[in-house]
Amino acid sequence: MESLIKELSAMGAFLPGTLEEYYSVCGKKGCACADRKKPKKHGPYFRLSYDIRGRNSCLFVKKADVDRIRKMTETHKRAKDIISQLSIANLELVLNKGVCAVEESFSTVLEQTKRTIPAVNKKLSDARSKRWHKRAMKYQGQLEKRRIETRDIRASRDKWREEVLSLRKKLAALEDRLESVEKEKFVLAAELKKKRR
Repeated sequence: MESLIKELSAMGAFLPGTLEEYYSVCGKKGCACADRKKPKKHGPYFRLSYDIRGRNSCLFVKKADVDRIRKMTETHKRAKDIISQLSIANLELVLNKGVCAVEESFSTVLEQTKRTIPAVNKKLSDARSKRWHKRAMKYQGQLEKRRIETRDIRASRDKWREEVLSLRKKLAALEDRLESVEKEKFVLAAELKKKRR
C-alpha cells in the first residue's frame, strides 16, 4: 500500500483516453488518395480519443507531441490501476480491521510520503528549470538573430532612401537644366528666323 501511494504521488501529468494513428482522404480530384486501385492516404495523423461524463470526444495531436501524449495516457492508465489496487487493499482492511484502521494506515502512509516528496519535487523542479533555461537560451538566440536582421534591413533601407533622395535631387536639377536649354533653343530659333527675314 505504501509503495502504491508513493508511486501515485510521484506521478507527473496524465491524460485520459487512447492515442490513435489514422490516415485520411482529402477528396481532391487527381490526388493519390482518391485512386480506386491503390489509394495512398494522407498521414499518419494522430488524435487522442477520450470519454468524459459519457461523452466521446477527440483531440488532434501534433507529431511533435505524440510521445509526450502517449506517456501521459500510459500514466493515466497506471494511476487508474493504482487507485483500483488501493481500493481493494482498503476494502480488505475494512473487512479485517475496521474503518479506523484504513484511515490510520492511509494517514500514516501519506505522512511518510510527504517527507519524501520534497526531494522528488526538487529533482523535477531542477529538471524543469534546466529545460526552461535551454529553451530561453534558444529563443534568446533567435531573437538576437532577428534583431540583427532587422537592424541590417533598416540600415539598408536608410541607405537606399538616401540614394533615392539624392537621385531625385539630381533628376530635378537635370529637368531644370533641360527646361532652360529648351528655352534658350526656342529664343535662338526665334532670333535666327528674324535674321533670315
